[in-house]
Amino acid sequence: MPPLISFHLSTYGPIRRPPHLHDGLHTVPEGTTVADFLSAYFLLTPAELPSLVIHVNNSPANLSYTLHNGDHLTLFLPVGGGR
Repeated sequence: MPPLISFHLSTYGPIRRPPHLHDGLHTVPEGTTVADFLSAYFLLTPAELPSLVIHVNNSPANLSYTLHNGDHLTLFLPVGGGR
């Protein structure tokens, strides 16, 4: 079994997720990508993934980014509407 890493999660916007999944510290196996984490823990449709804004440590990232110990993953799903 690979070693575990811990990272901090922050989410903004109407991202659907299970009720037990909160912002804060999460632990996953070393080598986990953002895509792996999203598919395992979030209730996102394939249509929502391209709209998802992903930042790691305040820098833009993508689904293939491999999470590292101490990272801060920020997810934002923009909302349309207004004038």
